[in-house]
Amino acid sequence: MRRARAKMDEAAVAVVRGKDRERYCKKKEKGEIYSNMGLEQRQIRKLWREKSQKRRDILKMRKRTALLIEENTPPSSPAPAPSTSSSFSRVNVGKAVADRKKRAMKRENITLKTKILQMNQKLKKYRMRIKRLEEKQRKEESNETNQREIEKRTQRRNVKKKQLLTRNKNKKQIRLLNDTLVNLYRPFWVVFRKVSSRNTCLCIIHENDVRDDLCVRALQKANILSYGTASDVAKSLCCQNTFNFKCLERVCKYCQDKQIVHNNYDKDDSITYERWITKYEKIILKSKEKICKKSIKETVKTTNKSLVQLLHSSLPVYMKHKNYLLPFEGLLHIDFSDNYNCKYSAEIQSAHCGGSKSQLSLHSCVYYNTDFQSPDRHLKTTSICTVSENLRHDPVFICVHLQPLLHRIKEISPEITELHILSDGPSTRVKTIIWHYSEKGHGKGAPDGVGGCVNTLCDNSVAMGKDVSSYNGLMKCLKENCKGLEIYGIDDSDVPKIQSILDKSTTKPSRVSMCVHGCIMAAVFNPSLTV
Repeated sequence: MRRARAKMDEAAVAVVRGKDRERYCKKKEKGEIYSNMGLEQRQIRKLWREKSQKRRDILKMRKRTALLIEENTPPSSPAPAPSTSSSFSRVNVGKAVADRKKRAMKRENITLKTKILQMNQKLKKYRMRIKRLEEKQRKEESNETNQREIEKRTQRRNVKKKQLLTRNKNKKQIRLLNDTLVNLYRPFWVVFRKVSSRNTCLCIIHENDVRDDLCVRALQKANILSYGTASDVAKSLCCQNTFNFKCLERVCKYCQDKQIVHNNYDKDDSITYERWITKYEKIILKSKEKICKKSIKETVKTTNKSLVQLLHSSLPVYMKHKNYLLPFEGLLHIDFSDNYNCKYSAEIQSAHCGGSKSQLSLHSCVYYNTDFQSPDRHLKTTSICTVSENLRHDPVFICVHLQPLLHRIKEISPEITELHILSDGPSTRVKTIIWHYSEKGHGKGAPDGVGGCVNTLCDNSVAMGKDVSSYNGLMKCLKENCKGLEIYGIDDSDVPKIQSILDKSTTKPSRVSMCVHGCIMAAVFNPSLTV
């Protein structure tokens, strides 16, 4: 039928196909053809199982019929023909082909299993290699962490700009040893301590307080505490021994109730510790008796209970690291940095003499503000530096330097209503309405870091072959190389106006600001000011 249809022309094929369609439609109307479109999946599977079972039954019946016929049929006599022992029947050929395919599949399976084993070995090799690399990386990170801890414990960093050492093109900041080489390992950038490298500008309040470890060291020596420094004490009161902002403010719900762990001790036993004091002594000078004021470190003898109470009273102050600024408040920390000496990349000999090279005044400041309330507030900082050719550091020029700063602060914090200005408060320069001065002897602050950054960047630019010989050269150098620092230039146009305002003022400067630590105003009956 298929061959006959293949020989037909297109018209005859179309007629035959039409008859087939009519026949199919009649069978479908009679219900002889079932469609799976309206059936559910479960009914379809049931129908498939029934048809498969029916087909298997038919095949079994055919096989039994063929066996029955073969058993009841007598063997036929051999025909006079040549021997057919070397020939195969169609059934035997099919079996041979199936066996051959089976053997090929078996060989393929063995090959695939071998490849899988080889791939597993390769994966194991690379897995072990990754494991070794991870272990090596962990050891390197651990070594770096240990090195930083050792440097922190055995050395002290020198913060001066020019204290650098270079060896084999490797530049390092000089660090000062805290002990001898008998106990410490010394890299080449760690030098021996000198008498001139002592810190001689410390604050007496912070030195005597727990923040300089004098109290903690005395308690550790008496076996009352197991901590060596005040930082270790603060860490023990925080989660996982880390300085977290909420933990330090004692608002963390997990560690806010932690207390300092003490060893058993007798409260009435005596203990000694050191503190700085200032006292007056009588001396003989040129055969005359005079009173001299001396600052000495004395050894104080007290009880264990008193020293532990001193520790507990001083530690909360130590754990407060930032000011509590509100969104409408701001803090401006200002200070004059060292004047910058202009330089050329290459100079003639006579340029070193006289006033060939000018100086520029640097007024650096750091502005602190926040946008959120506690405890989710995030303190933001803005570093600003104003540059002037005028080297005056008096109140008039301080006002001139503050003018661009105040405009910039208004842009950063448009809703600000209260600005705190923090300064070291020299008698002849800065005075604020509210008492915001750093304590005497506090040394360096954030503005000093801004000034040091400006000086270092300009010196590096000169070392690279560029000239920073004037005001314009310095401004160009800073705008090109210092992207994170805002630079403003200052002119003398507003000086006469501010000078006239100051001349009309009758306020007299205070000459004893170093002896003042706070002001208390009492205005109940008789207004008075206690300093």
